[in-house]
Amino acid sequence: PRLLTSSIDFSTLTPQPGDIHPEPFSYLNNTISLPNNQVVCHMTYTTTQTRDIILDHLHESPDFESFSSNYKKDIDQNFNNIDNDNNSNFSNSNSKSSINLGLGPRYCPSLESKIVRFSHRDSHQIFLEPEGLTSPITYPSGLSLSLPPPTQKLILSSIPALQNAQILVPAYAIEYNFLHPSSLLPSLQSKLLSNLFLAGQINGTTGYEEAAAQGILAGINATLQVKKLDYWNITRSEAYIGVMIDDLIKTNFQYQNLSSNFEHVQKLNESEKKFEVKNNKKNSRDNNDNRSGEEVWEPYRMYSSRAEWRMSMRSGNGDK
Repeated sequence: PRLLTSSIDFSTLTPQPGDIHPEPFSYLNNTISLPNNQVVCHMTYTTTQTRDIILDHLHESPDFESFSSNYKKDIDQNFNNIDNDNNSNFSNSNSKSSINLGLGPRYCPSLESKIVRFSHRDSHQIFLEPEGLTSPITYPSGLSLSLPPPTQKLILSSIPALQNAQILVPAYAIEYNFLHPSSLLPSLQSKLLSNLFLAGQINGTTGYEEAAAQGILAGINATLQVKKLDYWNITRSEAYIGVMIDDLIKTNFQYQNLSSNFEHVQKLNESEKKFEVKNNKKNSRDNNDNRSGEEVWEPYRMYSSRAEWRMSMRSGNGDK
């Protein structure tokens, strides 16, 4: 949700200031100028009351198709007895089949997903981020929700400093269709419809940076197409954009209904292991022919471990 900044009690929160001397991404810049009135973020946490409210209203979430009344009891029992070193969520096999979870992005999970998947945690961080130097709006990062607005108010009332917070825009969940990215050329032009260049979530990705990277590549190549010039393609060894595009056009996206949240988590883990195994087996810097289609059970996101040559693409030497 988006919150009214003046309705938040910051007196009880821990300030999270920005870097005094932020480091530029590019070696072309030595310093970054900051405004004199730079605003700070703050941190708060969910509580066990937050957890109980979400579990009591979990059936209202479109991400969870069914909810067993015994499920909360199973969570309560495991919450009190679980070994902190054990990452397995539950031991009751009956409860494991009582919830169906929609396939959302792994790295921006809803608070409901975090409560269910990490039941041994009694709290989760929330960063309160001002939306601008003069904006009256605060964005609570880590508080993504798909529950209805009345339930969102209950959740806020259980979080320190947000008990009286006013919701300006309620949180919401979206579901969208996508075109299979294997139908794209490396230029991001469609194989099925010439002169159509695609970028962003329509290609099965999630994230601002992922969409922006595809957008600049698709836009440049669309312009080159109009001018009848050669396309601009980037290899895996040159930039993260090249890694992402190569992953997308050679990825075997497997979007289908999974029987439970636990099967969902298992598929995510299996998918990640397959990427690691294949990346470790690579023996050629630019030869991508040995990359058979990876199976992906979630919206695609770029992260550094996907790049075999990340040491030469990191900030500080990536643009040298």
